[in-house]
Amino acid sequence: MTRSACICLRRRPGHGGICIFVRDVDQIYAELSGRGARLLNRPEDRDYRMRDFDVVDADGNQLTFGMGTDDAA
Repeated sequence: MTRSACICLRRRPGHGGICIFVRDVDQIYAELSGRGARLLNRPEDRDYRMRDFDVVDADGNQLTFGMGTDDAA
């Protein structure tokens, strides 16, 4: 009997993470902040040429919203 990949790779709530690339990270931050999201930090330019911030969803999973900085050519 074989098991599907979704069964083998299933994670418990609160143990996941995802990076979401957006065009305007500051606008997304403002929108989520206004909706009362659980924000972990503010948007910041990082050494790895990204501007990003982190938020936690209702299950405890971490979502990172980010965009490339202008000098990331």
